[in-house]
Amino acid sequence: MVQDDTREEEQVRIFGLKAWPKKRSNTYIPDATIQINNEDYEIELKTYNVERGLVSTARNVTLNKIDSWKKVYWVFSEYEKSTKTSDGFRFTGNHYLGDKNMLKPWFDRQREKLLEGTKTYGGLRHWRQAKKGGLNDPSIPRSILTEHCIKLDSRDLQGSLIRNIEHVRKNKN
Repeated sequence: MVQDDTREEEQVRIFGLKAWPKKRSNTYIPDATIQINNEDYEIELKTYNVERGLVSTARNVTLNKIDSWKKVYWVFSEYEKSTKTSDGFRFTGNHYLGDKNMLKPWFDRQREKLLEGTKTYGGLRHWRQAKKGGLNDPSIPRSILTEHCIKLDSRDLQGSLIRNIEHVRKNKN
């Protein structure tokens, strides 16, 4: 088991989530779900090292993957390396909730890179016949989390997550 899986398993535990079975697939599958008032909400789990301050996302991020990511809630947890724990990490207490609206600046930036290209990547708008094309692990900077996402209460992570998902859902309507 890799450390990222260990961190994700710890997120599932501390937030009271239900993990999705791990299966390799070309179809996007969220990491976990949480049930609120008999309704399941899909969750994408991410962790980031406090020293690096960047959230790793995925290989081959495509327009379809971005569209799939917009349908789920994101939970970000900051960690630091630790020799005092058996898993080699410790969460710092900084946890954030994001959704398609909060992460819109980052999603828009990735969509633009995919369509217009970068110095090393030819954009889809320039390839008339292109059906696929993806970015290799575009990172989400910590500043997106701190400026646009909701910081969760580390004293009651599950309750804070539930309350904030409910709040976001109510304000969408």
